[in-house]
Amino acid sequence: MSKSLQKPTILNVETVARSRLFNVESVDLEFSNGVRRVYERMRPSTREAVMIVPIVDDHIILIREYAVGTESYELGFSKGLIDPGETVDEAANRELKEEVGYGANKLTFLKKLSMAPSYFSSKMNIMVRKISIRSHCRAMNLSRYRRCAGRWRS
Repeated sequence: MSKSLQKPTILNVETVARSRLFNVESVDLEFSNGVRRVYERMRPSTREAVMIVPIVDDHIILIREYAVGTESYELGFSKGLIDPGETVDEAANRELKEEVGYGANKLTFLKKLSMAPSYFSSKMNIMVRKISIRSHCRAMNLSRYRRCAGRWRS
């Protein structure tokens, strides 16, 4: 591995804050060029999450939910933690039912990402659910979509 791509050496890790949900760690690093830096991160979590991109008749469905981080309602995709013993598909289907109002027969796994890798190591499994209302409109109650904030052409 070239010198510029070597991982820094972790000199010290210390918990600097703790709450009901989070543990914040201070991490002392030394890079290969001798430079030392102190970073803060959320303690690594073993629980993964799922995010579902529902595509209905070539429209992306977004939900509006309160985000305490921005102290406002934000548009986004359905998402949530994967419960212990639950598969990625089961969690994605559960979140779709809870947040959008319908489930999925078939979900396609797209990618596993770290959402903010500089601050925490939690993994998000991105799933896609594509359906055609035209072919399913008799089987679906279309009023279920009223909780959705908007539709955007994909």
